[in-house]
Amino acid sequence: MGILDKLFGAGRGRKDQARVQQGPEIVPLADRTPIATFEARLQGVSDVNHDGSSRQAAIRRSAVGEETVLMQEPRPRGHPPVIAVWSATSGEQLGTLPSDTSGYVLLQARRHDFRSSIQELPEQEDGGVEVVLQIEMFEKQA
Repeated sequence: MGILDKLFGAGRGRKDQARVQQGPEIVPLADRTPIATFEARLQGVSDVNHDGSSRQAAIRRSAVGEETVLMQEPRPRGHPPVIAVWSATSGEQLGTLPSDTSGYVLLQARRHDFRSSIQELPEQEDGGVEVVLQIEMFEKQA
């Protein structure tokens, strides 16, 4: 099972796929050059995922350079947007982007594509591991 099947469900809505695409659009980036690059330190890296798995365990299985998937979490109206960060390799949630970064990415998402990967895995004072992402922003291709 691939990461996209795990995140969005395998086989659901295939009849309607031509009519309406569900979930985020996965765009091959080919040889495009990013117009902006920035870093983000993940929040919630010590939390437990909805399935009971440990984010710290998932982070310890991750590697610098590994691609990640950014996906908006459903939130009640009036709550600030949150973008969850998932490992593209294992399909496990690693944490969330800070609210200001989440807001910026969501604001730019209609006109830009994003690619994210793990840039650093620094040790915390308490023995845990943090995650620093590199996020690249690209002009959308027509």
